[in-house]
Amino acid sequence: PNLTSVTVPTTVRNVGDVRAIGTRAFYDCENLESVTFTLGGTQPLSIAAEAFWLCPKLTSLTLPARASGMKNMYDVFEMVDATTLDNPHYLGMAFTDYDGDVSVKSGTREITLPAFAQINVAEENIPNFTPQFWSYDGILYSGDKKTVVYCPTGRTGEVEISKYAETIRPGAFYDCAGITAITFEDAENVNGVDFYLDDVDDSTLIKDVELYFYGCASLKSIAFPARLTRLGANSLRLYANYPNLRKADYGLETITFAEGCRLTEIGDYSFAFCTSVET
Repeated sequence: PNLTSVTVPTTVRNVGDVRAIGTRAFYDCENLESVTFTLGGTQPLSIAAEAFWLCPKLTSLTLPARASGMKNMYDVFEMVDATTLDNPHYLGMAFTDYDGDVSVKSGTREITLPAFAQINVAEENIPNFTPQFWSYDGILYSGDKKTVVYCPTGRTGEVEISKYAETIRPGAFYDCAGITAITFEDAENVNGVDFYLDDVDDSTLIKDVELYFYGCASLKSIAFPARLTRLGANSLRLYANYPNLRKADYGLETITFAEGCRLTEIGDYSFAFCTSVET
């Protein structure tokens, strides 16, 4: 519990099915403030579920380029139970912190947020090596920069989406209760690629984890770029349509589309429960 900093050498790596940093490896290290990964090397490094659970002073982390998954590119935050690996909200389980000390007010409710708010991937020039992850504005992306993968739940204020992004993985912003606005870095993707949000299957909404912005209680505005082409079914819902899950104090107020927006498709229930939207 007195540990304040850790340096992880390049010799720490996955061995077979064993993750480099195991489940609850740093559990309840309440004074841990920094974890430094020695850069260099290409041996894969995965982080198991709850590895940094209850580390309230660990507010950010910079992963090395060799950070990787066990079964696919997203499993750097792999859950122990193999049956749950596809559930997006488990992406953040490595950094779950139920003792966070940051609070935001949303309507009549006060929400306590985890302290962990920033995750980055170091820019390393390693010949013949392609990283599985990339980061922008403290948020994790797939290595090809096309997909927003995970936003730390302790993030607050405005979030800017990279101009490289083509879409967002369902559940990427799960329970990011302190985010107030989402904007985009640039009107056009540097490769001329459009941006879209796919359908969310209505039959799975009891789980909520498939919603893009589930639990974003303070999210009031989204400013879409001109390159937006599609808003899939249920894409802007912040919670599911069940009496015990409805949040009266949630609600987008402003949704804007850049001039010349190429939006051609709006799916079923895309704006469901956006009762506070005025513009």
